[in-house]
Amino acid sequence: MRNRNWRHGNVVLLGDALRTGHPSIGSGTRLAMQDSIALFRAFQARGDDVPAALAEFERTRRPGSDDLQTAAVKSTEWYETVRTKLHLHPIAFAYDYMRRTGRVTHEDLRSRDPALVAAYEALPPAL
Repeated sequence: MRNRNWRHGNVVLLGDALRTGHPSIGSGTRLAMQDSIALFRAFQARGDDVPAALAEFERTRRPGSDDLQTAAVKSTEWYETVRTKLHLHPIAFAYDYMRRTGRVTHEDLRSRDPALVAAYEALPPAL
């Protein structure tokens, strides 16, 4: 779910009330906390000007929100097509899973889990 309007008057949506992603990316609570921090910072920057603070909140948070929803769609698609991946070697399957949203690159994964990447790179090429 996504909302075109992030606010109505002085009421602003946060977290899952604002947008949802596929549960597989596990971002609901994290997004709500990040939204709250961004809203607080917007009021720090704009003071008592509520419309300006809410506009600042939306300006700073919308790009990340859109990126998250793109990742959520990709993750959903991965789960919907997982049956086409069941033939993969377990290491290749894990590697594919970790990269399912497009937000984790090969190099990101190498820095996070060098053993997994080394095992993946040691696999014979797929037939």
